Amino acid sequence: MPRTASVGEFDQNTITRYRRRFDSENENHVWADMDDAEFLDVIGATAVDADGTVKPTRAGLLMFGEERFIRRELPHYFLDYRQETGGNDRWEDRVTSMSGDWTGNLYDFYFRVYNKMKAALKVPFKLVGGSRVDDTPAHAALRESLANCLTNADWHERRGVVCVWRSDAFAIANPGCFRMPIEEARKPGSSDPRNETLLRMFSMIDVGERAGSGMDKIFNGWAWAGYGEPTYAMECDPDRTTLTLPLKAGSDDNHQIKSSDSPQREKDARTGKTLENKHAIVEYLTINGPSKSSDIADAIGLKVARTNQILREMIAAGTIKAEGQARNREYRLSE
Repeated sequence: MPRTASVGEFDQNTITRYRRRFDSENENHVWADMDDAEFLDVIGATAVDADGTVKPTRAGLLMFGEERFIRRELPHYFLDYRQETGGNDRWEDRVTSMSGDWTGNLYDFYFRVYNKMKAALKVPFKLVGGSRVDDTPAHAALRESLANCLTNADWHERRGVVCVWRSDAFAIANPGCFRMPIEEARKPGSSDPRNETLLRMFSMIDVGERAGSGMDKIFNGWAWAGYGEPTYAMECDPDRTTLTLPLKAGSDDNHQIKSSDSPQREKDARTGKTLENKHAIVEYLTINGPSKSSDIADAIGLKVARTNQILREMIAAGTIKAEGQARNREYRLSE
């Protein structure tokens, strides 16, 4: 029988820290007087099963659980932070979810990593009311980047979340790709998080943007600080997204968004090939039924990486649907 998670797998200290921050960000909120059981229910961390048993939701377990219990539900779960600024082969600092000396959950990882990485950001001297202001749009961009990484991760994929602070850039990577084309995700109001309940729990404590403007916060905040423009790169099989946030001054010839095959995408846009390829995919799926991306790529004469990008666009448009995980994923026409 499959293992059943219980609320006893939550770390009580994490819940206490979360509620303290929630109360600070939401003064006099109607949930403030709830006991923990009721509070966890209203934020989506627990749910009542068919037999009346209160159990953790997956989002609740990721946010508040202990690493050993999270990994029993999600065997590929892994969090890794490294500071590699010394120019040698080893790191100066590292935090992993499997070390055993902390909870290993997403809430604690976020704050541990943010408080380390923010030390790299430039802070201009500014006083407001006699106190120095040390929070800038770049800090907000870094917070948004980390929240996006954790709430859009596909925890069924391998390799886990990896955040690296190098001397020239932050690299923030999560398993799973965007659920819509990157250009679409940058439009105001566009939002399709993979883990919506997680995003909601983070946004309740003023971490992460639910209004669909999070990517603008990242790009605008980084531009405010004078750094080079952020770039996204995507890998397939297994799916993976990496955001690079430069820590050096930018130049005018940088592009805001890049991907591993952006020249190909630009060429396709000029020649109309993308539309032709989408028609070819529809024709192939009509004849062959549910198929893997590698088979589709062979049939239409494209590389798998480019085919996967087109498939994601077609999913966002509602033309096709994806079923299954990772290497077993198949695509079929929408009904």
